[in-house]
Amino acid sequence: PFSSFKWPRETDDLKAFFPTQLLETGHDILFFWVARMVMMSRCLMGVLPFKEVFLHAMVRDAHGRKMSKSLGNVIDPISVIEGITLDGLHKSLQGGNLDPKEIKKAEEGQKADFPDGIEECGTDALRFALVAYTSQGRDVNLDVKRVVGYRHWCNKLFNALRYAMMNLGDSYKAPEELSPKDMPLSCKWILSRLNNTIKSTVAAMDEYQFSPATTAIYSFWQYDLCDVFIELVKPVMASDDEKEKKQTRDTLWACLEVGLRLLHPFMPFLTEELWQRLPKAEAYAKEFPSITIAPYPTCSEEFLFADLENKMTYSSVVTNKIRSLRQNYGLTSNKQRPDVWLLCNDQATLDKVGPVSAYVATLSTSNKVTCVLSSAEIPEGCGVAPVDSQVTAYVLLAGLIDPAAEIKRLEKKVQAGAQAEKKLRDKMNMPDYAKTPQKFKDADNDKLKDLATEKAGLEEAIEGFKKILAAPPAPKKEEEAAKAPAPKKEEEAAKAPSPKKEEEAPAPADSEPWFVEGENKIIKKGDVTKYSGFLGMMAKKRLLVLTNLRLVYLDPSDMTIKGEFILQPRLEVSVKEPNKSFVVKTPEKERVFYTPDAAAWAKVIYKHEMCDLNYWASLEEGGAQAVQQKINEQIQRATDAGYTG
Repeated sequence: PFSSFKWPRETDDLKAFFPTQLLETGHDILFFWVARMVMMSRCLMGVLPFKEVFLHAMVRDAHGRKMSKSLGNVIDPISVIEGITLDGLHKSLQGGNLDPKEIKKAEEGQKADFPDGIEECGTDALRFALVAYTSQGRDVNLDVKRVVGYRHWCNKLFNALRYAMMNLGDSYKAPEELSPKDMPLSCKWILSRLNNTIKSTVAAMDEYQFSPATTAIYSFWQYDLCDVFIELVKPVMASDDEKEKKQTRDTLWACLEVGLRLLHPFMPFLTEELWQRLPKAEAYAKEFPSITIAPYPTCSEEFLFADLENKMTYSSVVTNKIRSLRQNYGLTSNKQRPDVWLLCNDQATLDKVGPVSAYVATLSTSNKVTCVLSSAEIPEGCGVAPVDSQVTAYVLLAGLIDPAAEIKRLEKKVQAGAQAEKKLRDKMNMPDYAKTPQKFKDADNDKLKDLATEKAGLEEAIEGFKKILAAPPAPKKEEEAAKAPAPKKEEEAAKAPSPKKEEEAPAPADSEPWFVEGENKIIKKGDVTKYSGFLGMMAKKRLLVLTNLRLVYLDPSDMTIKGEFILQPRLEVSVKEPNKSFVVKTPEKERVFYTPDAAAWAKVIYKHEMCDLNYWASLEEGGAQAVQQKINEQIQRATDAGYTG
């Protein structure tokens, strides 16, 4: 390599960059080229040209075959990065010197492996996939579908940062340092996971074990940050605890900023783009204008909490059991939030699960999770999900499922457990069982204990559902309605004054949308445009409908609901660009609608909900006085109609 530095002249580049630290090459030219470089350098320069040699693997196709034009399995990296159609792959065979019969055979191979061509994956997804593949040894069986999977993962990272930016806000200032003192448990846990990931990644890279490094980074982003912590952030952002909000925002920012620097060597383009969007302290941004020159993360021991990580790991096991139980009962809607009880065998187990029970409730879509030591505190009509010999989860199902069908299902599980117990006892009673190693005997005894715990929980649940079936039915609504005296419509109509014309809601159309029923009436509706897609560039026409209960946007072609906002105090609306767009958001989501009628939409939503007097006044002609006059008129009409309070 010294010849490229203008040897034999003593140039500055030669002094600075020779000898090098590492050579990366393929094992097939180790003796053809690498050995010659060493001998020439020793002869002419008197030193070794490099200290270490990293041998990369040979890339083969998904079936393990060596890439060959005659087989049609050659994959051009540019085709993976930019994408290519099947016809394009066929045309790539024409430029060589293949026989027409071989071209036909190659086209058949391409059609079998890539029937729809190759999707556009981008440089970062391909790089990450190739590095992750290094665990296979000297050969890499490249499957393009895995590269496509990493491209989708890049989208997930983009969405995670977009969600974070929405919650951080425009006025957010990045912290100069973080302290674990008085932090919420969720923040301590994610920072501990981040530092453990840094520790594992740096150790793996020091040993050139790049596949474990990518696995550690992927696991942190996917399973710790996106699947758990961001979900735990949502209820915090909806609360009124400003201190916890600030700590959570700072922790989220730290995870993103450090996580992007950790990922940068493997995905340089995406991480640079996302890192530039993050707010940073002025001095830090000035010193490091690019993530390329920002320091690589190092592990901070003060943020390692092994005991807390164990608790959160166990809470994920409990969460998965509750989710599985919900799935078995068909409780797939996020609106179905049953109460959950965790029956703990002893105080030590309760102390382990109790501190993270609120996180279990959030992640399992439950209303509340209560840890108890006695089954007497658990109501009847619960589904049972044994976690292990120490904890059993009870999910309140009364009113959500059919008790008779549930009894049959649980009885089948009891029978299956009895058969498993019999099979295990028969095995333990065999004459040769005494020769079995002790560790296998202990495992069998643990299985027996788990089966006994599961059986007791199932039988208790069956008894609870039987009691529900035996209980007298609740009075029907029709009978209650018949007993209650009906209000006199004529008297109410006489008392209520007729509303002023300019304040009347628009008359509903002859045929109301199918979702409008009962007291749910249309206040305003109109056509808007909504942008979606990875970069928010795909325009979609939507019909926006405001009722007295919710704000809904539909596909006008088939009138299917594409999204909704329930009218609630946490709902916010603001004009983004006058006569162009307005924003509707809650702590959970945010949508931008484009319409020339933006100010009118924002005004009618605020006026209907009466959320913010100051903002309403800024939109109303006449300012706050006009607003107050309208409020007084509403109060007077309510008083005349006989309403108080």
